[in-house]
Amino acid sequence: MYCFLDVAGPHFNTTNPALWEAIRQAGFEYVVTSAQFGHPQIVYRQGTFVVLNQCGRSHYPFSPFVRVSQADELAAEEKRLVESGRPGWLIGVLDSPIFGYTGYLSYGDPFGKVRLAEFFDYVGSGGVTKRVVSATPRTVSRYGRLLAAE
Repeated sequence: MYCFLDVAGPHFNTTNPALWEAIRQAGFEYVVTSAQFGHPQIVYRQGTFVVLNQCGRSHYPFSPFVRVSQADELAAEEKRLVESGRPGWLIGVLDSPIFGYTGYLSYGDPFGKVRLAEFFDYVGSGGVTKRVVSATPRTVSRYGRLLAAE
């Protein structure tokens, strides 16, 4: 599950354990949060339930959630992760209205030549380090639990 604004900007360093606990009690296994974005981490854990952060860095008042706007942003995060020498993940949220809403696109791409296919090409090619592997959020949550157990 992805929480749309489970924390409100500019307070992205805060957390929302009460919300996450309610989600856990509803039977979910994981949540992707806007809180504490950056280097991969489990932001909250209760038993096997985990809350994973994401790597997006952009936040806009007209689209008020953490998101990835260009494949280059994922590449920069990938390089930082590989250089750290630590295992981890890249979760980036795409603002689908920006990439696919025909009303926006009919203006001749007002968002700076952003192409959704760039993200698919980036992941499909293994990223800039050739170490990126596509995975579902559920698989990433299981991986995060394994890393936390070390």
